Amino acid sequence: MDAWSTKFVRYYNRYFVEEEGEEEDRLPASDFSARLAQFLYSPRGGRYRERFSFASSSSSSSSGQGLAKVQCGEEAPELRLAEVTFTHKVGGSLRFPISLQLF
Repeated sequence: MDAWSTKFVRYYNRYFVEEEGEEEDRLPASDFSARLAQFLYSPRGGRYRERFSFASSSSSSSSGQGLAKVQCGEEAPELRLAEVTFTHKVGGSLRFPISLQLF
């Protein structure tokens, strides 16, 4: 399974936790949004950027469907959808995405 969440937790713990053993179980929403945006523009997190959909702050978004993209250097908008890809093997290798709605 190629889960962005596992990579995000490692990224957060490596760059934002000051002391070892001080990992956070829960992050405040604003901290999560800011750190998620940074992660999605990092070398390790950039590969996951297109797997996210965020709520648009206005009714007229560039996609025309009320969804926005995360912007570098800004707090991520409200998360609406994330996709996780996993491999299921039955007599061979099949790879297909599963989308999970988060709202």
